[in-house]
Amino acid sequence: MIEQSLFPVKEVPAIGIPLVGKGTETYDNTGYKFIVREDTNDVLSCVSTEYQLVTNQEVMDKALPIIERMKGTVDEVKTFSQGARTNWVFKFRKNPITINGEKLFPQLNIKNSYDGSTQVDVLGGAFRLVCSNGLVVGRIIGHKSARHSIWNPKLQNGHIGELVEETIENMETVLNNEFPKLMESKLRKKDVVKVMQRFPTTQIENMVNYLTANKPETYWDLFNAATWVLSHVSNRNHATTHKLEAEIYQVIKKMAKA
Repeated sequence: MIEQSLFPVKEVPAIGIPLVGKGTETYDNTGYKFIVREDTNDVLSCVSTEYQLVTNQEVMDKALPIIERMKGTVDEVKTFSQGARTNWVFKFRKNPITINGEKLFPQLNIKNSYDGSTQVDVLGGAFRLVCSNGLVVGRIIGHKSARHSIWNPKLQNGHIGELVEETIENMETVLNNEFPKLMESKLRKKDVVKVMQRFPTTQIENMVNYLTANKPETYWDLFNAATWVLSHVSNRNHATTHKLEAEIYQVIKKMAKA
């Protein structure tokens, strides 16, 4: 599963070619370069020469030993735009955490891109097993990232591995503080509408049906409704699903604190 995301890439200088009638001299130093997928020759992006290429292989070389040491296993690998963006999901099913009688399974999302749209992102979360086929609900609780830049020290000397390790270590602390607060905070009706407005119109009916069948009273209930739709109904092959999934916890947490 992981192997499909570890395709080779290379940097190719962007050469400037004069317009018709403007001479024949080419310009080698344009300040830009192409990121090219070597196995297919697809051009994944054109970026500034200050863009620091961090390959998927490099990210996994740093992350996998730490994840395996913590007994995590790969659960999902998604690539978008011919491989320009990649999202890996790892589950830690052997290390559940129980809060108010509910069993939560830590999860780690790692993202990388070759088009500058995403930093090297490490997102830590926890999820409840909700049905026999393994679908879960929950959301991101920790976030570390490193911008693709030649000036960014986080990309040097193994710092990607540190981002992964810090996020994993931070999971339990956040779980034991933030999730209980969501369970204790009484829900305001206006916030239900605000959360629903973040979903595509095609998913509104599903959200309404879930809320009608499971009357929400707390922000934890609203959180579960949103993530149920994302886990059970939304298209997992759409980048917009993963974007909303990464945002929804922070949105609801802020509402609970307001």
